[in-house]
Amino acid sequence: MYHMTKMNANRGAGGQFRVSTNGNALSMRRNLWIDNRDVGSQEGYHVKFSVSGNGILYVSDSVVAGGADIGVLAWSYDSSTLRLTNLTVFDHADTGVAFRGFGAESSLYNTIVFAKPTLTDFDGTSVSTGGNLLGIDPLFVEPANWECRLNSGSPALDTGDNAAPGGLGLTDADGNPRVLDGVVDVGAYEGVATLFEDGFETGDTSFWSLVVP
Repeated sequence: MYHMTKMNANRGAGGQFRVSTNGNALSMRRNLWIDNRDVGSQEGYHVKFSVSGNGILYVSDSVVAGGADIGVLAWSYDSSTLRLTNLTVFDHADTGVAFRGFGAESSLYNTIVFAKPTLTDFDGTSVSTGGNLLGIDPLFVEPANWECRLNSGSPALDTGDNAAPGGLGLTDADGNPRVLDGVVDVGAYEGVATLFEDGFETGDTSFWSLVVP
């Protein structure tokens, strides 16, 4: 299987992103597609995944946020397999996740879809689902800036499905272990977001500034 890991952020005008494979196995993990916008006459999607032949396309542990139209457009054909697992799809003007085509097997697991007029649209396509958080506020750290890490008390914590088809990624979008506390979290990020970049939460005070009255 070909792997494409941490392609990092794709952001800004003209940033539509398309991935397709015909007869090959391709895995994409730990990507950020944020604030991508259409330029000119486009198909109206933020990211598009397409698989045909007997190909396998697996996309996981990634964020798709802030697009103008459809968040994720997923096409499957022939005897192909298309799996979307542990995604965070947030803040699009149209549908969150739309599946099209008639591949052998499509699945959507452990995915947050929030702040859309239409959350999912399968259009007659057979899609297995499980462990998703749809239309429920996931309590993101800073949604106005598409900061989609989870706050304490998020309903996405420890509510995913550990038996997602195709398995889970080893790490989340930040590169942290994918499963904490025994049950996978829903969405691209695992665990509660740290409050401080220097890790004050650990109790190590050695980096704290000395305040003199």
